[in-house]
Amino acid sequence: MFKLDQVTATFIITTCLMFVITLLNVHTCECKHIYSVKGKSAQLNFPFPCDSTEVTLQQSVDPPFFRFADGFVLSMPQSESNRFKVQISVENGNCSLDLTISNLRYIDEGIYLSTIYMDGQLLDELTTRIWLRVDYPPDKASCVEVQDKGGDWVSIDCTAIIGNLAGKIECYQNGQKVTPLSHPVENDSSVTESFLIRKSQPAFCCSSTLNEYTDRCECNDDALNLADGDSNDPCPPSSIITTRPLISIVTENNQADSIGVSYTPINMKEYNKCNECVIIQSVHFSIEVVLFLLGVCVWYRKRAKTTRNHQVMIGMHVHGDGESKDGVDPFLPQCMGISASNCECESTTLPGSGVLVESNKSEKEITVKKEY
Repeated sequence: MFKLDQVTATFIITTCLMFVITLLNVHTCECKHIYSVKGKSAQLNFPFPCDSTEVTLQQSVDPPFFRFADGFVLSMPQSESNRFKVQISVENGNCSLDLTISNLRYIDEGIYLSTIYMDGQLLDELTTRIWLRVDYPPDKASCVEVQDKGGDWVSIDCTAIIGNLAGKIECYQNGQKVTPLSHPVENDSSVTESFLIRKSQPAFCCSSTLNEYTDRCECNDDALNLADGDSNDPCPPSSIITTRPLISIVTENNQADSIGVSYTPINMKEYNKCNECVIIQSVHFSIEVVLFLLGVCVWYRKRAKTTRNHQVMIGMHVHGDGESKDGVDPFLPQCMGISASNCECESTTLPGSGVLVESNKSEKEITVKKEY
């Protein structure tokens, strides 16, 4: 049976432990995905044992911005703390930290996690991770007249800087939606759409996402053909608010949202696996597999080298009568990395070979054998 040297054995054992830890992390690396939209709000819920002595909230690798122990501590700039609201809810003996972020910004996107302590000890298995994605629609639209079509008609081009959601442009005139002359055209930075409008009436245009309907009273990014005394409000108080029914959104609290926008991403979607976390752990897993294989290769090469040395030197037994055994010069052991003076000692190990040289000066005998 072959014996591992201490360095190789330590390397392989450490890599195996890292391997097992990574597998456990991948198994427990679960989180929710929540999607919301810039300017809207999002609610994130973090359950924790009611008898916990301390609970913290943080975003990604930033320091915790909330700590619950003896009391609430929200360590954020005043401008940000107005947007972040944390409440503790207890229902049927289950406790939860409810984080509400209002007026969402792009910088709010990322992984939020709760850290739970019991008497100063971290309970890592109870950590909750939530990935918040903040989608943002196209920026406000601006329109310019392009070509006079004769009579009361003129064509316009409207452009908006794109977001991470596909967008389009909408225009209203005389309370009615104007049919576009073309489909939305997107490039790397903007979306453009063309319309034919009357010169004699005010027109109001705005950007929106492809699956969004914006009521005319909310469509006020840009106004054209405004005469003296005309309001830049598409729905001034004295006018009829709308000529078509609004589309409402039913929230989780069954409350109607009267903004007149039907927008799918506002309905938050939850997923069971945090893909980003799994990817990171998978990379760690691959690295550890490579390190483990490297350790095995190093050990195997050292074992093969030691075996060759053993096959060459085992059984070499030379007597000091001036005659050689098996045709070996009686002084050959001196040439094996041991000087003649070293033959005074009782034993010497050839460095890195695992070969033990035993010397008995009184009997003029040198024995070379494999050390196990």
